[in-house]
Parts: sequence; C-alpha cells; structure tokens
Amino acid sequence: MGRAYFVARRYADAVEAFKRIGAPDAFHHAFLAACHAQLGDAVAADAHAREVLRRIPGFSFGATLLPILYYKRDSDIAHHRESIEKAGLPLGANGS
Repeated sequence: MGRAYFVARRYADAVEAFKRIGAPDAFHHAFLAACHAQLGDAVAADAHAREVLRRIPGFSFGATLLPILYYKRDSDIAHHRESIEKAGLPLGANGS
C-alpha cells in the first residue's frame, strides 16, 4: 500500500502504511526517506536516508532502486527520482 500511496502523492498515508511493516528493508527506508522529504520533514528524511546507506553503502536511485521499480509512466519515474534526490540520496547510474 505504501508504494501506491507514494505514487498517488499521498505521502502521509504512505508513511503510515510503511510503518506497519515489521522489519523494513533498505528499499522501504528509501520510500520513507522520499515521503518525508516530500512532506518537508528533513530530519526524518535524513534518518531514513542514512539507514538506506548503512544497509546498502553503494545505493543509488539509478543502479539500486530503479531496476526494481515497475512504473508504466515516465512521470512516475521522474517523481520518484526527484523525491529521492530531495531526500539526499544519490541518483547514480541512469538516475541522472
């Protein structure tokens, strides 16, 4: 549900959905960082971004996250890329 809310730009709802995951992985933290960045909560975005980089030191949007995203519209990819960048995570290969 968190991913669907994120795409719908319902960031607060996405955060609540991701909070229900008992053991969030690095990708969940990346979504949470992006959501908090869009909500203007730089402290929470930074905390989740640091957790992503702790778990995947070479993380980048283009090399690590983009390959597992299955967006149909380019605008959704652009939205996600912008959100990741706003959260302070690296864009990397093909993330421009």
